[in-house]
Amino acid sequence: MTTTPPATLLVDLSNVCRDNDLAPLGVDTAWRRLQALLNAISENEIIEFRGYILVADETLRRRLDRGGRAAFDAERDAGRLEEREFADERLVELALGSDSPVESPVLVTRDFLDDFRRTYPELDSASAIAWTGDTNGAPVPVLRAFGTRTHHRISKKEEEGELYRRQLRRREVQDEAARWYFRCTARSCPIAAFWPDHIEELPRYDSTKKIFVCPGCREELERGSERKQAVQILVYDSDREVARLLVENGVEIGRSDAQGCIGIDRFLANERASTVSRRHLRVSVEADHVFVEDLDSRNGTVMRPRRPGRKAISLRSGSRIAWEVRDALVLPDNIRLERSGRRFHFRGDRVLDGAPDESPSHVTQFSPRR
Repeated sequence: MTTTPPATLLVDLSNVCRDNDLAPLGVDTAWRRLQALLNAISENEIIEFRGYILVADETLRRRLDRGGRAAFDAERDAGRLEEREFADERLVELALGSDSPVESPVLVTRDFLDDFRRTYPELDSASAIAWTGDTNGAPVPVLRAFGTRTHHRISKKEEEGELYRRQLRRREVQDEAARWYFRCTARSCPIAAFWPDHIEELPRYDSTKKIFVCPGCREELERGSERKQAVQILVYDSDREVARLLVENGVEIGRSDAQGCIGIDRFLANERASTVSRRHLRVSVEADHVFVEDLDSRNGTVMRPRRPGRKAISLRSGSRIAWEVRDALVLPDNIRLERSGRRFHFRGDRVLDGAPDESPSHVTQFSPRR
């Protein structure tokens, strides 16, 4: 008879210690919330576990009191705690990475990890231990599914993660970073060597000096020309996302690549793309608005609104209509185009990357359950 081995809990330590719904109430950050949650998981028989791994972001330790910092250091010195710039990324690696050293991992977090759904689609069918606090602040753990997410929500979470990594937290700083192209002039910087005119990605922000810096060498950037208006388009083949396109100002989309036209057959088999006309439709970006026009295509284009009460409409050739963020453009043979939920966009177009194949360089121990 096969039995399920005891789990190893992967604990989002910052998520737990900063939860103001747990006792001590009214305290910003507290280490004792961790032990209370582990005890509650054990007492409520949520899952049988043999140990745990704690992952914290780099800002947690300094927010703990003296006793909390001592407990933090003891767990880290014993090899049961990892401190990372971004804890969520490491937690998902340990839970789902192909080279993870953890046996029978179970995530302990209240986060739904939306910004990792593309890289780790297994999250849609995975579960985690979450919790609430009762009236006295005692943790009430529950095993809950992550569930599926719309691409709009995923795109927004991905963007939030990118902005956080670049320290672009304030709205006015985000807008300034997205408005201009920036150039790195450092001689030894590989980013400056590869992109001498301007860097392709959004810059980082140094909040102490209040300047934009290069994501590579962290030297101050030189501001250049204004960025072009752009919109990111997601290409779906029978509900499977196959590509993301970044459209600046305007472009035609059709069967094959041509001057001013992006070809769908770049992402789909020829027989799947054959129902799309050579030049099927045109997308235009003007200020904050996106317009679409059918180019007298052979099999037509349908706009499918997601808002209740609105019916799908067939686009008439030669007529431009507004393409709202939640509307889908349906091409023949169930090929679908949707707008991303992002506010900020990057240059270029690319086929979706697969999951990272680099193995973690840090081997983690776990704490045996007493």
